[in-house]
Amino acid sequence: MSFRAAFILALLLGGAPQAALAQAPASSSPAAAAHAVTAGQQAMVEALIAAINAGGGEALENWIQTHAILKPTKGADSWRDWFGRISRTSGGLVLERIDPPMASRELRVWVGTVNGDQHRRFGLFADPAGSDRADDFVIAVWPTSYSGTLVRQPADEAVLAALVRDRVAFGAGLDEFSGVALLADRERPVGVAVAGMADVGRSLPNTGTTRFHIGSMGKMFTAVAIARLVEDGRLRFDTRLIDVLPDYPDRAAAEAITIAQLMSHTSGISLPYVEPTAATDRDPDRVSDSLAEIAAAPLAFAPGSQARYSNEGYTVLGAVIEALTGDSYYDVIQREVFDRAGMTETAFDRPGPLAANTAQGYRYGADDALGVMPRESNAPFLLDRGGPSGGAYSTTTDMTRFLNAFRDGRLVSPAVVEALLTAEPNGQNRYGKGFTIIPVRERRMVGHSGGGPNSGINTDAMIVWETGWSYAVLGNYDAPAAQVVAGALLAAAVAQPASAP
Repeated sequence: MSFRAAFILALLLGGAPQAALAQAPASSSPAAAAHAVTAGQQAMVEALIAAINAGGGEALENWIQTHAILKPTKGADSWRDWFGRISRTSGGLVLERIDPPMASRELRVWVGTVNGDQHRRFGLFADPAGSDRADDFVIAVWPTSYSGTLVRQPADEAVLAALVRDRVAFGAGLDEFSGVALLADRERPVGVAVAGMADVGRSLPNTGTTRFHIGSMGKMFTAVAIARLVEDGRLRFDTRLIDVLPDYPDRAAAEAITIAQLMSHTSGISLPYVEPTAATDRDPDRVSDSLAEIAAAPLAFAPGSQARYSNEGYTVLGAVIEALTGDSYYDVIQREVFDRAGMTETAFDRPGPLAANTAQGYRYGADDALGVMPRESNAPFLLDRGGPSGGAYSTTTDMTRFLNAFRDGRLVSPAVVEALLTAEPNGQNRYGKGFTIIPVRERRMVGHSGGGPNSGINTDAMIVWETGWSYAVLGNYDAPAAQVVAGALLAAAVAQPASAP
């Protein structure tokens, strides 16, 4: 189960988010008593800690062979890479406790680190057969559970504004959140709170109008641009890639892949993530130059047979946009999305010195999986201009403007909007075509998040489809810092009634 899915599930159940549940002692967790940690699972965790403390290497290899259930999405290289990072940076781990697995099968392993004297956790997903093996893991620096009171019922605006201020102040006080949070009724701000520094080196604090790198939120922009072409009759969601990009280097793949599959992460195009170390030589004003590299990799699976999150699939969609319009992807997004939605502060900035009023991201280093060392600038991580898979800079105000324009039919017609909010066969859970759709208490939350661990980027923005209440939380720390703050705003937004038009 993804962080977002577990987070929303907790809200649906009226409990704390996954990250918050993990902060409590095992005895206070409502589901902890259901599945006790077995002796085999305890021994598996202890052996992993011993392998990490032995410096990784042969000890870690032996652990992987004995305890890891390998699969295409999480092979030996992934286990070796992530736990090797912990071995290199933690200085050693002390096992503090193991929280029993709940519905997700996740063993939450709490450790103390020698370097930094931090208390951190990682998750191992236990074999359903109950053996001493695990088939997945999750590693992130999880924020502290919010100790305040959430709002889960209709409330006065003063109460909602106080919630936003208190939630942001709580995270900022622990240096776990830096950014801006906005709760809005349609496009009218109800609560705004700001914390942290936009640029430590220049002593510039974040403000309510600071621009942030929004990561994968930009997939929504690409989806709207594609939808505009569908509405104009120049494209269909079931159009094959070969019919719009006849020169796509992998012809067999292009004959099998549809536009809808690219949008829903079911195309089979999926390259392993490799952190960039140098800028590419592609034209910064066009995205089509990336196709050769993408097409050179074999498909990860038959198109339409399963789902795997794919930035590369959205790059291909950007090339489709350029091919059908004759314009650069960036010009199309400016004209068809930003201008139409009134997003005056949003743009795909070029690499280099940051534009005025733009936040620098701060991340734990690429090797620092548990966040034991001081954060560092993410400037070396952002070497190319953003594009169809994400990477624009925006503000909380602009993101709520976008969500409202999308909901109100100002970007594409309601019929096409509903097509974007409809899942594809074998698609990702709670995902349509470029948008996350989460049912919460008989309402739909629609939007997208961005960023990830060790990126200095984390953002989340969603709108309650039935009422127009929305939120945007943009931050310049690693995920899930902003998404955890956003959880409090989500719970409040979904509980509010629609106001008079």
